[in-house]
Amino acid sequence: MINKSFLKKSIAALVIVVAVFTRIPVAFANDGVLGFTPEGVYPITQSDISMTSEEIHIQLTDYAKARVTCRFDFRNFGKAQTVLMGFPAQLNETGELSPDEVFWVHNFTARDEDGDLEVTLADTIPNPPIKYGMEKYKKWYCISVDFDKGESKTLYHTYEISFPYVSTGHVSMGYVLETGSLWKGPLGHSKVIFDFGDIPMYTLEGIYPNNFFRIDGNQLIWERKDF
Repeated sequence: MINKSFLKKSIAALVIVVAVFTRIPVAFANDGVLGFTPEGVYPITQSDISMTSEEIHIQLTDYAKARVTCRFDFRNFGKAQTVLMGFPAQLNETGELSPDEVFWVHNFTARDEDGDLEVTLADTIPNPPIKYGMEKYKKWYCISVDFDKGESKTLYHTYEISFPYVSTGHVSMGYVLETGSLWKGPLGHSKVIFDFGDIPMYTLEGIYPNNFFRIDGNQLIWERKDF
């Protein structure tokens, strides 16, 4: 599921259209769970660990760029274990006018309550045994995370993204939640904040779908529980 917005750069004004959870892959996603082979990684499901909460803050730094900070809360309902988590690093997409960098997550960092976590970059294997509709993620940032029995753990990420644009001048901005479906049960609470900074909210052209969001100053806030 994807949260997507369009921005149009012009001399007179910056026109913004925000579309939430469409089918078009335009941005990047929640921490997921990965299986590992010598050739690369692939998405799998997790039957013991739930994502209990997440908060995503997308701060526009330019009309087509943003810095993103993420907080993910997990709880292990099973035995002690080590999990290979993955954050999509590159979409297997191309754009007519967009530079290649818009399909990459840049300057990605990961940490937990104890400090920085080691991050490696891995390819998605060509023919994963289970796909879950996530073949569009060409590369993943990988983090190995230890969970004690019954442990709750919080992970933090930061990264930078550029957004794709088309010949009309529209820029696509968004956030993907679908990789969060790989964890046990429903996602307990999700809050995604789009902070438009100096871009005035009166340039907001439309929102789809038109639920689960509110406007607070120069922020569009999407929020939902147990889904």
